[in-house]
Amino acid sequence: MASNHRNARFAPVYAVIAFDGVCVLCNGWVRFLLRHDRKQRYRFAAMQGDRGRELLAAHGLKSEDPVSFLLIEYDICASPKIFTDTDVMRRVLTGLGGAWRLAALFALLPRFIRDPPALRTGDFRHVSVSVAVLLSSPHLQRTL
Repeated sequence: MASNHRNARFAPVYAVIAFDGVCVLCNGWVRFLLRHDRKQRYRFAAMQGDRGRELLAAHGLKSEDPVSFLLIEYDICASPKIFTDTDVMRRVLTGLGGAWRLAALFALLPRFIRDPPALRTGDFRHVSVSVAVLLSSPHLQRTL
């Protein structure tokens, strides 16, 4: 049950996104969300940080794996819903509301198209950026 879940302190208001803090693409995605998440539903944790590693471990994932995003929705139902890969992007965009809800249509695409090999292997990570760039933003209170 969510009330016994170690991370229940986020319920019922938040959804948490654990992201690869050294990936340029991932950091761009987080910056995009910080600008467009008007309801401030999402909280962010870099996978390389203590909280990010804790979230990944709690859900059977390793911070060394190329999965670039983990979404934990504490605010949808009694127990947290977990999503990875492009399912995170689809769920989050849909959750932003408005025209972003059209992102739900991506679920119609087969997974091998939605989750290309570069995403599964982390090939886009060759360009790094410091987590400090995100943490120095005015949105610091939304990081974990």
